[in-house]
Amino acid sequence: MTGNTELSIAMIGAGAAIGGGVLTWLLGQVSNLTDYRRKKNDERDATAERSRAVLHGSFSVCNFLAEKLNDWDESKNVADLARLTVAQPYIARLIDRSPQENEILSVSLIDLGLRLESLLFVIGRVVGEQEEFPASQIGAVDDAAGELGSAVELVQLLLNPDPAMISEEELAEMVTNPEAIGQTTEGNDESN
Repeated sequence: MTGNTELSIAMIGAGAAIGGGVLTWLLGQVSNLTDYRRKKNDERDATAERSRAVLHGSFSVCNFLAEKLNDWDESKNVADLARLTVAQPYIARLIDRSPQENEILSVSLIDLGLRLESLLFVIGRVVGEQEEFPASQIGAVDDAAGELGSAVELVQLLLNPDPAMISEEELAEMVTNPEAIGQTTEGNDESN
């Protein structure tokens, strides 16, 4: 019987070793799956945090631009617009960090950056030609400021959590025709 007992003990030992190996492998797989899920959750949380930061940053930049454009509308003082250069690096950073799944915001931020660059170019060209800002050039600056204002309003509309105030047709018109933004929002303000 000692032979059978030794054989049984050897088989139990071998089975325990194999079972322990399988159990260790299974626990390793569960650990890998848990780590994978944790990593995906962390990535999703980081993406969501980045999206929130881009939205908040876009809102802040648009408010700054709108404030400076309002100052321009009131005073027609070029110094009010010269401060817009501060917004350029922020817009570039927002474009770089904008969420990939929100392409319309990315495109709108690019448009905003281009309109800002256009306005600053007009101001720089006009001011660079003469020591004093000529009244005859206010129209060119007004046009560029109006285009920037339309781009700011479009981004603000995209950031607005309650788009119920405009219809899908109006939004489509705004995307294809930025000049319609002021007309549409003014029409909604009058109806409220």
